[in-house]
Amino acid sequence: MNYSDDEDEVDWFKLALSHDHRDETLQARLCIEYYYLLYPRNDRSKILRAMFYSQMALYELSEQSLRSIRLTKKTSKRFLKLYHWQWATLHLMRNERQQAIEHYDLCIKSAPNNAENYIDKAKVLRMLSQDDEAIKTYQLAIAQAEQSEEAWLKLGKMYCALSRLAEAKESLEQAIALVPEYADALKALADVTHALQLQAMFQANEIQEVIQTSDADVSSPATVDAFGLAYDHEEREECVQALVCLDQFALQRPRSIGAPLLRARVLRQLGNIDEGFAALKIYTEKPNTPENIIVQYHFEMARLHKARNEYAEAIVHYDILIKLQPNSTISRILKGGILAKMGRYEEALASHYAATTCEGDVDEAWYNIGLIRRAQMRLQEAQAAFEQALAITPDYPEAERALQDIIDGRQLQARLKAMELANERHQ
Repeated sequence: MNYSDDEDEVDWFKLALSHDHRDETLQARLCIEYYYLLYPRNDRSKILRAMFYSQMALYELSEQSLRSIRLTKKTSKRFLKLYHWQWATLHLMRNERQQAIEHYDLCIKSAPNNAENYIDKAKVLRMLSQDDEAIKTYQLAIAQAEQSEEAWLKLGKMYCALSRLAEAKESLEQAIALVPEYADALKALADVTHALQLQAMFQANEIQEVIQTSDADVSSPATVDAFGLAYDHEEREECVQALVCLDQFALQRPRSIGAPLLRARVLRQLGNIDEGFAALKIYTEKPNTPENIIVQYHFEMARLHKARNEYAEAIVHYDILIKLQPNSTISRILKGGILAKMGRYEEALASHYAATTCEGDVDEAWYNIGLIRRAQMRLQEAQAAFEQALAITPDYPEAERALQDIIDGRQLQARLKAMELANERHQ
């Protein structure tokens, strides 16, 4: 990045956003801090700092920045929306979901024509298992917002998660009517349409038209195929069809030991976390469950909790997995990632450093160590960690970009320090 020799010609705000867009996190942070140094009373600099610190899980710094903002009667509705949205984001990252909803309501009050505000609120309502309220919120977005195609899409996907397929199909068709080339809506509609066809075939006992049955002499030749078909659909992200196949398989093999795991995974991807947990409950009631199933159970439980921002609960399952697989990197890395998201950097580092002594993705552990050290502004250690990751896996684009950000960022840091000293001398 080339900078002007005259700092007055540099728009540090736009430059920070540009670096952030390119995942040049250190350089973005340095530009934000310098912008704040130049304009400490500017609310725009404060909101930018709050947003950036929240992304880095530096929640106390984010909150301090937000609390330093003084709203007045002259504050624009656009800024009010941004201010409350950032508070909502901060509360959500801390799993303070009710407080997040309160701020999303204030966002809606500030910008009632913006569908994004309603959609963000509905997402939190779903985390709280308030499905009826979430549906009403999507419907409000459709009625009030200027561009409602995304609200129709989200509503359609929610109906998919609740297995209300006719309503899902109608909602997705509405999204496509507004934007005919809406790729996400077209893909979701195809999944629902084929799922309805599958459902009808299962009910009519015509599944032979869809899959090749086994030659083995079994009482229900489609039984094994229904599970295999569900797995194939899940692999292709056709989760509605996968769920229909699993419903059929459950009728034929209600005591299957593996099907509830796949069901929970499909439900999680559809966003139905409550039913995902319900599907896994069977494993707490079954004695002598094979260890490989127990391992998969704890992984899926952790993912379900993470989907709700229930990070402490997810860590419980990762700790169990570490005991079950003490020489594997994956559980330690995933645990470290959640601890970092919680802002518990030292504990996260301990988990990642432990992973570097295990078997598996050691390069990913070093990369994550680098990210945390960068957030802590311990740049020499961050650089060394990224170099370790690249020494193990030379073709690691994320580590390459992060290392370059450190190199360029340290040069920018020196330049900004020189500019600060020059400004002090002129004062």
